[in-house]
Amino acid sequence: MSYVKPKELYEEICISLKQEKLTPKAQGMLILIAEKANQKLKYTDPKDREDCIGFAILDLLKYWNRFNPEKNNKCFCIFYTSCKKWIR
Repeated sequence: MSYVKPKELYEEICISLKQEKLTPKAQGMLILIAEKANQKLKYTDPKDREDCIGFAILDLLKYWNRFNPEKNNKCFCIFYTSCKKWIR
């Protein structure tokens, strides 16, 4: 997977919400979002970058189920923006 397509992510998150468990495909997408959200930032120590990405991934995997498709269908924007906030 080169990058996440918003429609595919939305569909996977909806499936995951119905199952009450994150699908492996959705999990991979969330990890990819966290990794890509951190690309433009500069760090003096590469371990700092890894830590920031790790925390963003952890938070995405912890809070993905708070997305409410009845209120919004733009889960990609929500998850990406959340990553940017957690990384900074």
